Amino acid sequence: MTGLKSFDGASFGVQLMLSFVERTLIFSVKPKYAADIADGRKTVELRRRFGSDGAIGAFVLIYSSAPDKTIVATAEIADVHRLPIDQIWEQYADDAVIERSDFERYFSGLACGYVIVLDNIRKLEEPVTREKLERKFGFRPPQSYGYFPSSYRALAE
Repeated sequence: MTGLKSFDGASFGVQLMLSFVERTLIFSVKPKYAADIADGRKTVELRRRFGSDGAIGAFVLIYSSAPDKTIVATAEIADVHRLPIDQIWEQYADDAVIERSDFERYFSGLACGYVIVLDNIRKLEEPVTREKLERKFGFRPPQSYGYFPSSYRALAE
């Protein structure tokens, strides 16, 4: 039985499986919040929707959206909670580093939201520009978040 081989001799199927399992998550975050994450003040990310299956333990790149358009930090997902909006505010307002009015506007119309607990946050010494990401990977930033191949992890090294 012959299988497809990559240039380094590893089976294509195994590589494909590993790239799927070891996906990198990229969160698009407003610059203020991206800076708070990078500086370690913000340790949770709040989302209206989040596909949390298999997310715990995932490697995350924090993309500071316009006008910055750079990857500024890395983290790991320690936990994910789907909770009623009031409970999110009560338990995570301080960790989310968000004003009440911004919080209420963001979650307007929803009964529940997601809290993504970040761990091992590391600010990049040199942010990675969108231009570099486009040249190297054909990168298009996600609207909210997205899964990307594990090769993106090299950006953090």
